[in-house]
Amino acid sequence: MYLDRYYCPNCDSWLDEQDGFDPNLPAWKCLECGQALAGDNIGNRYPDVVWFCDECGAILNNQTGFSDEYDEWECEECGYTNEISDSNIEYADKYEQREKEYLCPDCGSDLTNQYGFDPEKHIFQCTNCGTVLYGENFEDDPDAYEEPVHMCKKCGHVLNLQYDYYSGSSECRCNECWYDNKFDEEDFNCPNCGALLNIQDDFDSGIGIWKCTECGTVLYGSNFDDDPEACEDPVHMCRKCGHVLNLQSDYRSWYSDCKCEECGYENHFDEDDYICPHCGTLLNIQDDFDKDRGVWKCTECYTYLFGDSFTENEDDYDGTLYRCEECGEILNSQHGFDDFWDTWTCTNCWHENNLNEEDEDDDDDEDDDYDDDEDIDDDDIETDDYDDDNDSYDGSDNNEEDEYRYSYNSQYSRTDATWKNSSNQRNNWKQNSFGRTPFTSIFSDKINDLKRKFVFSILPGRKIPAGLSEYDLLICDCHQIEAVLRANGFRNITCIPVNDLGYLELYREYKVKDVTFGNTNQFTANTLFNSNIPIKIRYHLSKILIPPLSNWDVKRKPYDEVEAKFRKAGFERLYPEPIYDLVFGLLKKDKMVEKVTINDDTFFDRTKKYKSDAIVKIKYHTFKKNKTL
Repeated sequence: MYLDRYYCPNCDSWLDEQDGFDPNLPAWKCLECGQALAGDNIGNRYPDVVWFCDECGAILNNQTGFSDEYDEWECEECGYTNEISDSNIEYADKYEQREKEYLCPDCGSDLTNQYGFDPEKHIFQCTNCGTVLYGENFEDDPDAYEEPVHMCKKCGHVLNLQYDYYSGSSECRCNECWYDNKFDEEDFNCPNCGALLNIQDDFDSGIGIWKCTECGTVLYGSNFDDDPEACEDPVHMCRKCGHVLNLQSDYRSWYSDCKCEECGYENHFDEDDYICPHCGTLLNIQDDFDKDRGVWKCTECYTYLFGDSFTENEDDYDGTLYRCEECGEILNSQHGFDDFWDTWTCTNCWHENNLNEEDEDDDDDEDDDYDDDEDIDDDDIETDDYDDDNDSYDGSDNNEEDEYRYSYNSQYSRTDATWKNSSNQRNNWKQNSFGRTPFTSIFSDKINDLKRKFVFSILPGRKIPAGLSEYDLLICDCHQIEAVLRANGFRNITCIPVNDLGYLELYREYKVKDVTFGNTNQFTANTLFNSNIPIKIRYHLSKILIPPLSNWDVKRKPYDEVEAKFRKAGFERLYPEPIYDLVFGLLKKDKMVEKVTINDDTFFDRTKKYKSDAIVKIKYHTFKKNKTL
């Protein structure tokens, strides 16, 4: 038994092996060479003529109900109405000939069988090998194309192939990477690594200064050279970390200071630099440094420096140097010191030093001389005594005042007796014969009372135990620790949040990180501290996350790019939500982002802040065939 075999007379390929071939069909188009072949029942009016759709190229002879007896036929594939007449027979011959002409010079594929091919456009990308072809003959030489060929600066995609490209336009957004290409824009390359600066995020050619995101080199001037002198404005760098302040968002050229976004140091551009002559460290960046103090202890090498120029020579200091009697530290360099006080407690060893011992000895001698003087007559002492029926006032209250006289030149708070005596004195002034207090007495009393309150507020009190152990810091939150310290008598307490907790660490919120008394964090429950010592309680809080893109910037961007930027910004809870609505993917590409929500918030930008547990939902388009049951 022998089976009939059918082959193409043009390329000798077996038609039986081609998908969909049926020898009973009126016509067939060879899938190998594209040759149109007529069957036995091809037609009555036009025998041996194969009719093709003028719009999509489908074989009309194979469509149900077709007959060349009709004057026209509507294609079942695309709905185009084709004319069946003698005038179209020649066009059909040209159509077949045209399909045979256009072959890819790289892989040899027939371009006429590829989707979207149009020989009139003179530019096409082979879907088989990806080669871009130009000109009437579709060669792989861009010079053969009559118009300028524009390629995306970021991904290299040929923009002329895009559906939204116009030859007269000066810009075009790439459908592959979504970069906005401007054809008349000058290209700027990094002189260090050669990277194209134009495609780097937030780059602006008019700012005159830029930091390359590839190699980190700071570039200056209109040509973006690595020479700071090329910059028109003065270049300011942070004294502490070296970051270029001109690149910061809040920097203004007319400002005289700027806070560094990297390290938080307050830079004053018109401030002189003070260098330690012993170790070469910049003194300006050291904590609590004050150039007007006259004495400073370098925090790097612990060398004492004196005078306006901060040298190691003690003679350069214009004043008296006070040293701690216990540890030998120079008290002038300690924060808040002033020789106005009679006593000062060393912040290093907490020893109480008497600053004016000689003056107190002189005052005692003068008091003894005054008591031993027997030539003073009581009649020569002027008094303000007066009598009036029921009420009386005399100078005896002045003696009572002397009994509780308070010296403001002291680092400690005054006694309760002084406060009580001042209150009694005010009451005595109100009980005079005139029935009211003189205006001068009231005004003077208020001024003195304000002075006493001010001195009392800035002076440290007694020494008290810390009352906290390491175990307390582990189990208590910051509010409980603060309450314990205030109950013990401490009053100068500051709570400082530290935003360092990720999504999986939020259970530690408000837990204490550390507690410092002054400059030390080493203590036990029985360690004694001054009641007015500065106490800092640092506690944990969630990280502050800032969206890298606004709700408008995410539209039509690739899903992978949006997800990578949000993940780099610290967002951990990212949830994709695909929209299965694509069929061909022409206007909307696969994985093109439609919308992003943060905690169901559809409107956001770089000014909004979120916690580390923020939920980010990314909705993107994809093909219907990707949907699984």
